[in-house]
Amino acid sequence: MGEARQKAIKHQRIRDGEFPCVYCGGVVPGEEPDHMPPRILFRRKQRPNDLVFPSCSGCNRGSAAIDTIIAWLGRSYPDSLDKSEREEVKAISSSMITNYPEVASAFHIDPEPLPLSQAQMKTLRGMTTPVNVNDPYIHRCIDFFGAKFGLGMHWKLTGNCVPPEGRVYPQWFTNYHAVAGALPSDLFRVFPNPLPLVQGRLHTAGRFEHGSVRDGEYSSHLAIFGESFIVLAFVAPNGPELCFAESGALECEPGCLKAGYPYGLPRLSADELRQRFSRP
Repeated sequence: MGEARQKAIKHQRIRDGEFPCVYCGGVVPGEEPDHMPPRILFRRKQRPNDLVFPSCSGCNRGSAAIDTIIAWLGRSYPDSLDKSEREEVKAISSSMITNYPEVASAFHIDPEPLPLSQAQMKTLRGMTTPVNVNDPYIHRCIDFFGAKFGLGMHWKLTGNCVPPEGRVYPQWFTNYHAVAGALPSDLFRVFPNPLPLVQGRLHTAGRFEHGSVRDGEYSSHLAIFGESFIVLAFVAPNGPELCFAESGALECEPGCLKAGYPYGLPRLSADELRQRFSRP
């Protein structure tokens, strides 16, 4: 049986409710196939048919916003030379402003210069002014995506859903952290060979790579989104872990995705959004 046929059968098994939802503790059937990362991250939504997880409708709908936001962030830098891809990114940006204006208005030029050497600045490929991502809406959405990623990848790695009492602790870093040497020092020792998704000639190298490791009942997961940002997720299936909580990482539990956008933060008023969009 061919690879494509095998995956099609798995998708149907998911739709038939044979697997639990991996995002809300395995307590309800997962009847909708969920692509990790989302198809919208890729040109013409073409990606290998891998990392597809069973999701209930509540988790799938609740995480639709972060899927779009992650795709927007992952495709916005560096600029594509392909006209059709630029048009796709433009359409995503328009959707962001309409549907998720708190996040779309979060980016503005920081008046303070980047504390980088000229050599470091060159590695940013023309990005001569810093984009401010120190915003609670950006942080919350990427954190919740990290939680979703960790919940799915833990199931992929261990065959078990993170139970309701389990916790996920996401962290993330931008290309600025990479250039400034501010990534965790042992990151690529723990994840030495991140892998792209591959299906025949179709692959995600340069756009998305991932890695997972297991330490007893715990698991850790890495996602690299091209030259834009990195997401880490640490999974503690037996309950809260003090060491992670003390690190400042957001503590997320199974089922958190059902909250939907903006994931526990308040929606902003029209006047508040107008002020944010009017910043330099």
